[in-house]
Amino acid sequence: MGGICRILVVAAFFGCASVSGDSTGLLAMLEREAPASAMNPIEHPTGLFRATVPGRLLAALVDSDNSAFGQFDIGAETPVACHFFFDRVDLASTLVRSSDVIVGLIAAEAGVEVQRAVERVDAGAIAGSPFLSLDWVFWIGTTGGEIKQRAANRFGRTVYCAHDSPGYAKSFERFFASLIETLEYPGERTPEAFYREVSVTSIGEQRVGVIEITFVRDHAGEVRAEKFSSALTASTANSVRANDAYQVEWSHPNGDLVNAHYAALDDGAVTELRLTPARGSGWSVAGRFRSRPLTARFESRGPLSSNLGEYLVYREVAAGGDDFSLERWLPESDPTHATPFDFTRAGHPGADGIPVGVRMGSLRVDLLLTEDGRLRAASMRIGEVELFADVVHREGAI
Repeated sequence: MGGICRILVVAAFFGCASVSGDSTGLLAMLEREAPASAMNPIEHPTGLFRATVPGRLLAALVDSDNSAFGQFDIGAETPVACHFFFDRVDLASTLVRSSDVIVGLIAAEAGVEVQRAVERVDAGAIAGSPFLSLDWVFWIGTTGGEIKQRAANRFGRTVYCAHDSPGYAKSFERFFASLIETLEYPGERTPEAFYREVSVTSIGEQRVGVIEITFVRDHAGEVRAEKFSSALTASTANSVRANDAYQVEWSHPNGDLVNAHYAALDDGAVTELRLTPARGSGWSVAGRFRSRPLTARFESRGPLSSNLGEYLVYREVAAGGDDFSLERWLPESDPTHATPFDFTRAGHPGADGIPVGVRMGSLRVDLLLTEDGRLRAASMRIGEVELFADVVHREGAI
């Protein structure tokens, strides 16, 4: 049944290996690995990007409207298929949409219902580049198979790779890690950030998402902060919810907000909002919130703060300050009000860092800061659910 499974992502197909028999046979197949492959250089025909991977590019990279596509032999039954997007795309939504397309094609070619289950969700950073992974096992009657997927953001662009042979998990992981670690865009010139941070988010002990925030200063000294977040959560045994969000803020060097834009895709619901100063006083919000039109105006007690302002408070608290307050715009939860943030040192510095409590409206977040005032970790409890964020990579300083 090797011809049943084909993946279509931006009009590219590749074959699928599966195994007939009971679940014991599939479990055995899931344990196999490929022998170590030689490292080989790859390069886009125009020189746009290059990398070195433990595998062999089977044919020249082919461009489509929004990506370059290639297949790589890593010593498994079927090749790894990769899309090198020319821009940044939503990590979580890309993985979920691609999964649905793959399963839909399997069902269409088999002519029968396909049963699937989430095998693994993971998140992390490779050489400072945030990634998500989403793996599935599937069955057509007594025939089982596996789909492994990873997507990462590297230098403002996204790479998506998938492999459809049961097993070879470590082989696929090594291939993808080498690809991301060595991937470079020689001709690219991007604004230099004075601070960049990547965090991994978890629900309990399960890693589910990533957050990347970058601060760039323009020629006039104003600061542009870009924040990207993506998360995957299993809503049932055979379905996954995707959440992707992007926020850009302009602020003064002291952290006071100038304006902001927020866009999110939450399990298909679209949010896109712009925040600008209102005439006279206050702030104006306009756009769509969870796929519904929204226009509002609200007041704040003083200047609204920003991501930069919050990070500057971290530094003040770490330096010995006790209580600080500011107001933030939280478009993901309450876009029509200013939310107060109250910071209080929550104990003496310990081996893990400086504990700080933050009251955000009705919620409390517990932070751990480094001695020089950089975020190390954050945690929050909502009902019985514990949420965590751990910084896994940082460059520069605020």
